[in-house]
Amino acid sequence: RNLGFVSKYSRANPNEDFAEMVEYILMNGRAAFDAYVAGTTAPGSTYLRSKETIIVNYFKSVWGIDFYETRPDAADGLVDLTQDAIKALSN
Repeated sequence: RNLGFVSKYSRANPNEDFAEMVEYILMNGRAAFDAYVAGTTAPGSTYLRSKETIIVNYFKSVWGIDFYETRPDAADGLVDLTQDAIKALSN
């Protein structure tokens, strides 16, 4: 965690790190990721935020997908939509 990774597996290589970061945020939500980062010491927290920015920019520039909500009154980002789907499956 304090090295800037969300799992041991994410340390395997850069591709796995990217995939694990995406998975962690999608499955746990933005608030959980923010809490994870808040419990991380520097430089790990800085690395995690930098990688988060890369992910958000990648999804927007390559796929045209907003990773996080774009309107405060709507859950329209990929993370929110994923969290809604998980909740629906749980019911």
